[in-house]
Amino acid sequence: MAPSPPARPARPSRRGLVELLLVTAFLALAAAGAVALFGDELRQALGAAQRRD
Repeated sequence: MAPSPPARPARPSRRGLVELLLVTAFLALAAAGAVALFGDELRQALGAAQRRD
């Protein structure tokens, strides 16, 4: 019987970490863009006080 390879703790690869970082950054930018586009409508829909400029 062949010896089994030594057990290594499971950890994400560097490529997986980069992909996770890119997806997270994209989602953050998308959320910021959505708030910038629809912020006033969201405030009205949620009943927040209106800004008086």
